[in-house]
Amino acid sequence: MIKGIIPKINYEKTFSLPVMLDNNYPIAFADNIVLRFLNDLSKNILKEPSFKLEPSFVALGFWLRKKNIQRILFDNEHIKKENNFIVKPLGKVLHICPSNVDTMFIYSLVLSLLAGNKNIVRISSKLENIYIFKIFEIFNQLIQKKDYKIFENYINVITYERSDIINEEFSSNVNGRIIWGGDETIKQFKRYSTKPKVKDLYFTDKVSLSIINIEDINDFENDYNDIIKNLYNDIYTFNQKGCSSPQSLLIIGKNIDKEAILLRIYNSISQLAEEKYNEDISSVSLLKLNQGVVDVIEDKVSKVINTSNYFTLAKINKSSVPHSCGGGYLYYDLLESLDESKQYIDERTQTISYSGLSTKNIKSLLQDISVEYVDRIVPIGKALDFDYIWDGYNILVEMTTLKSIK
Repeated sequence: MIKGIIPKINYEKTFSLPVMLDNNYPIAFADNIVLRFLNDLSKNILKEPSFKLEPSFVALGFWLRKKNIQRILFDNEHIKKENNFIVKPLGKVLHICPSNVDTMFIYSLVLSLLAGNKNIVRISSKLENIYIFKIFEIFNQLIQKKDYKIFENYINVITYERSDIINEEFSSNVNGRIIWGGDETIKQFKRYSTKPKVKDLYFTDKVSLSIINIEDINDFENDYNDIIKNLYNDIYTFNQKGCSSPQSLLIIGKNIDKEAILLRIYNSISQLAEEKYNEDISSVSLLKLNQGVVDVIEDKVSKVINTSNYFTLAKINKSSVPHSCGGGYLYYDLLESLDESKQYIDERTQTISYSGLSTKNIKSLLQDISVEYVDRIVPIGKALDFDYIWDGYNILVEMTTLKSIK
């Protein structure tokens, strides 16, 4: 029931949504109709000309492909094969979507839909991304088809100004909530009354970093062009606002001129950004300049490399990694060993993207740090690749309920 979004829903309209009155769930876990719908959604996204220069929307289209959805279901096949329980939808799920990553709500929605749930997706009333509205058009075109009419009651995208009354009404009548809004939004939603068995998934504020190990300089040189291209994508997609976008860069190596390597990376990223980055560069460069001045005054950094309007590197002065202003502002440090990187890893660390690390290196690092630290370690270029396991949750499984049979 996307229908172009219900404009600014108010309290009186909250329970006029058909989904709030209907407790029938004809769509099952991994239902074939959902698989067909998502495959058609993928095809429509990938053939849309306006998305071709928008990497996040192309990535969404590929993620929705039949092959990838089948991979997700295969990974979770055990919950269908088990004889001691059956899997059922959780019920009605409220999604509170982030403002920093416009497409995130679609991943959240799709996994809940795969579980058979009915969904209420609240997006910001300030959303202005024309590509998201194009996504809504594609949803609407599909739902209007006879075969997919059933989804009118499964996909409800709404918007409303901030309202404790509406938030409380939804929260007290749904079976699950997925809160993407960060720490302050999470604190807000924890105050609302809910059903006793509500399933809540909270996605907190996180900070991510990249590690480039140049110990094997030949491997680094061979991979250099790919490293630059992939690091650029990780930084500048979503304007560096995603929780998995790197905020810091650590370069590791002994007996190597790491400063020269850093400057080379700086110049390469700056050149690529000048060619590809489409934001208002005057505003972004001023934002980064101000951030650099503040960081120096507050003794967070000891040096700022800012010869390009497109890219800024700031030598971090303390082990606690700040969250940058975005737009290509990266903190950095030059280290002798991977072991030294631990000072920059804490409970806020979500993603470590890397180049030049072995599986043995990665496992050793994870073994030595707290269980509360780090949710993902992926190659550089994969930092923003969404998957069904995110921030430690298997979202697909979390969106189901299991009925025990003895």
